[in-house]
Amino acid sequence: KDFTEEMDRPFLELQVDEHSAEAGIITRLEAFLDSIQNRKIDQGKISKKFTLSILKDEERTIYIPYMDDHSYALKAALEALGKRAEVMPISDLESLREGQKYTTGRECYPCILTTGDMLKVINENGAKAKKIAFFMGTAQGPCRFGQYRTFQEQVLKRLGYSDIPIISLDSENSYGGYGVKFTKLAWEGIAAIDILRKAQRLIRADEVNKGETDKLYLKYRNRICKLISQGKGLKNLMQEAANALGKEKTENRDKPVVTIVGEIYVRHNPYSNIFIINELERLGVKVELASMREWFMYTNQMHKELIWKEKNLIGFIINRIRNLFQEKIEKRLEEPFKDIIKGFEEPHIEEILQLGEKYLDRSLRGEAILTVGKTIHSVKRGRDGVVNVMPFTCMPGNITWALSTQIEKDYANFPILNLSYDGSHQANYLNKIRTFVSQVEAHHKFKKSGNYLARIRR
Repeated sequence: KDFTEEMDRPFLELQVDEHSAEAGIITRLEAFLDSIQNRKIDQGKISKKFTLSILKDEERTIYIPYMDDHSYALKAALEALGKRAEVMPISDLESLREGQKYTTGRECYPCILTTGDMLKVINENGAKAKKIAFFMGTAQGPCRFGQYRTFQEQVLKRLGYSDIPIISLDSENSYGGYGVKFTKLAWEGIAAIDILRKAQRLIRADEVNKGETDKLYLKYRNRICKLISQGKGLKNLMQEAANALGKEKTENRDKPVVTIVGEIYVRHNPYSNIFIINELERLGVKVELASMREWFMYTNQMHKELIWKEKNLIGFIINRIRNLFQEKIEKRLEEPFKDIIKGFEEPHIEEILQLGEKYLDRSLRGEAILTVGKTIHSVKRGRDGVVNVMPFTCMPGNITWALSTQIEKDYANFPILNLSYDGSHQANYLNKIRTFVSQVEAHHKFKKSGNYLARIRR
């Protein structure tokens, strides 16, 4: 549709399976060739792309989709640049219904939800809709995420909102397109909330006074975002937060630990994964979530390899300086929490990639190798199971789902639960989780045996 509606170019889509007839395909190809002969392109129809630099400070409020509380850090970083920004409410049934009105069902579940979130904002703003803008990231590789923005621009245009811009960053340059100040502040906020989130989940599973850990988390999350919006550092605040969380009363319980991996939006957006973290914790499992930082460090790595192949020495040096800078910030913020998150420290991205390369070549860019690598990392860290979440029909997700059977066999029947989501009711969903938790509990008891340790250390 982007070719036909936005670029005034003929476009042919062919869906082929084992039942496709050759004659029908040939006929369609011949008709398509006829349509492109002597085709004149109207250059005036090609859409103008918006970027952050053309948005005046006072002109629009930038609305950011909620993926996790890291979205608040992004909002704060934009505010530090003098922009007005808001985080959209957590997706809900209304988001799903609004998104489904303008999608065909073949789109990625996160695309449907974020489209619905955008339309909710427009409906709530009414006549003020011309004073808003939307933020949407993008990415390269075998993932539909790179097409969200294009699709959503088409939806807005059809609804008469073509003047509402969607601004974005791209993984191709490791999301470094808005300047050094923005990159530093956004990264510091994302890393800080990642660390705080991890501490929250680890302590909450064993807390004596239910709800106290969540209250402390929210208090320090809000203070982190306030400092980021003011362009200030977080070192002292992170020390204070670690001290406060470290004083929480906990019971020393030997609980099994499960890691949640998979597609970044679904694993971080609670509505899209039907609040799976809460359900696992309710069943007595401690949860580790693959971090938001993982994706950003991965894009740094992929950008490094790309510019090295292009022999772009200056770009390579800039990439390495930025990467070292981000690692330094990350370690400084994590230091006060070292006792709380002991055994759950963030692995270096190269370690994850090397573990994943046992099953996938890193040239297949995207989340598949991260999911596989983090799964094996969880095995070697002594976790008791992995939940792999993904949108329905997600290509990287389907790859990891297919590989999970072999991973289970290679690592002593290590429990892996694959779950896909599309917003529809899932029969026996809770039963799947309960059955998985039973396997996790059995594995938790078995893994201490010498036979198990010998197998995973090979």
